[in-house]
Amino acid sequence: MRGLIDAAVLIGVLVCAPVTSAQPYPSRNLRVIVGLSPGGSMDVTARLVADKLKDALGQQIIVENRPGANGVIASELVAKSPPDGHTLMVAGGGTLAIRQKLELKLPYDAERDFAPIIQVVNLPLLLVVPVALPVRSMKDLFALARQRPGELNYSSSGLGSTTHLSAEMLATQAGVKLTHVPYKGSSQMIPDLIAGQISLAFDQITTAKTHVAAGKLRALGISTAQRSALMPGLPTIAESGAPKYESISWNGFIAPSATPRAVIDRLQQEINKLIKSPDMTERLAAIGGEAVGGTPEQFNALIKAERVRWGRLIDQLGIKPQ
Repeated sequence: MRGLIDAAVLIGVLVCAPVTSAQPYPSRNLRVIVGLSPGGSMDVTARLVADKLKDALGQQIIVENRPGANGVIASELVAKSPPDGHTLMVAGGGTLAIRQKLELKLPYDAERDFAPIIQVVNLPLLLVVPVALPVRSMKDLFALARQRPGELNYSSSGLGSTTHLSAEMLATQAGVKLTHVPYKGSSQMIPDLIAGQISLAFDQITTAKTHVAAGKLRALGISTAQRSALMPGLPTIAESGAPKYESISWNGFIAPSATPRAVIDRLQQEINKLIKSPDMTERLAAIGGEAVGGTPEQFNALIKAERVRWGRLIDQLGIKPQ
């Protein structure tokens, strides 16, 4: 008799399971985690998309800033969140392509624990120098660096940052020696660059362009493989003496890795429509970004390519994980 009762209970559970698990998505408010402080391009990207996406999904979307430990705090939170599509993250190359190579004991695996949804934006970098530095082109800069090996220095936002690795890639491809001076951020670096204490730096367009327009800095080249519509008159570094050069800052949406594919697809489709709209393209351009979009597979391909690119350079530079 007990066996019959247990069998009946089991059948009831199996019959009811599809009904109880088939909740519509999303069923509650979403969280979008950003591993940096408010105000930067990644934070603004998250908020621009969240503001529009809430209408498409019919739920509120709360952007939460969880800065600290080079994005590790935010990344761990997302990696360990329920994979139901209600906790997302906007992340860039530091989290998805570089950090794993530089730290021995991360509490997550960027390749295993995250599911790419969609790339939102490319953020080209400008190579800028003080106006007092006697160079007006990339070729001038390379010539000066060869005359004064190790004397020209460059600033970055820290060891392993995109700005650090972009400068080292430039030095490697041009066959010159530059000296690294790490800073905590652009706001601290720019005054020293303008004053000539720093010889050159890579920075995002919105930050650097203002000082270029004011005549305080000189832009020598842009980091992307093709010229950017944001500054079409500025040559690329690749066409100015380092033909294989390409470096971009980028970000996009990710979710915990076990998130159902149907949820990933829904988010990708809605976000793709949003960022392809003229309004969003214009808003992203205002923060120095070029709208991208695409599929999860395309975003995943970018992440994998960036892991190879930066991993090879980190090995070449002899930077050891800590």
